[in-house]
Amino acid sequence: MLKKIVYILLFSIALNAKFIGDAGYGYNFYRYEEPELMKIEGALHTIFAKLAYLGDYVGLEFNYLQAIDQSTQYYGSTMSGIPLLNIPSKDNFHNIDFKFGKRLNIFDNYDGLGYVGIGYRYLDNKISGSGGYKREQVYYYIPIGFYASDEMFADGLFARYGAEVRYLFLGVNKTHIGDAIANVNPSVLKMIQKNNFGFRVHSGFEYFLSDEFKIFMQISADYWYVRESSTAVTTYMANGLSSQLTLVEPSNNTVQFGIELGVGF
Repeated sequence: MLKKIVYILLFSIALNAKFIGDAGYGYNFYRYEEPELMKIEGALHTIFAKLAYLGDYVGLEFNYLQAIDQSTQYYGSTMSGIPLLNIPSKDNFHNIDFKFGKRLNIFDNYDGLGYVGIGYRYLDNKISGSGGYKREQVYYYIPIGFYASDEMFADGLFARYGAEVRYLFLGVNKTHIGDAIANVNPSVLKMIQKNNFGFRVHSGFEYFLSDEFKIFMQISADYWYVRESSTAVTTYMANGLSSQLTLVEPSNNTVQFGIELGVGF
């Protein structure tokens, strides 16, 4: 029975299958916030690409997004409570996901994909100046959603839109506290985050210059909410005495609004 299911699935994927792809650039407003504690916000530039393999009934796709430049600032305080404002912050991240789903080509001039998948997001954040330290954040998540394109009144012009819910089943935070405090052991603390969520929506237009080539523009919104992490403990020397420091990654949220321009083939 299992072999029959596998054969049917492979046949569905291969039937009249074709490769398609997108690539583009995004200009975004980005904000990471730990409410009542700190925030990082500013402009963020991204590039993205998609490669999909579509059959008559099902589809597979791979997506990649990379931050390439940013102008973000930190607003908060040092660990000793000294206020910090407009401090440069480097927020580099990339996002990778793989999706599998059902084609939504149920009407003429309407196409799309309803899908489920697996995703990975990596953030490398570093606050400049004295007291700043590096923070690495990894999200492992399950995306569930759809996207579609629907022909409009003008020939070759389509509306494009989609929505995605993300179940973040595991987050791993690595805080390089040794960058801010000398002689700590361990100098890198690992904290775990579980059962969180996010979502993404987009809407825009695409125009086919030929049967095999299109240009598109869309607006997008991304959101993540992450609860407080597990705790981690390190020790350090102060005035000749050994002291302990317990850290936790506070509950936080990330908001990103962008405009994206690209080509498809």
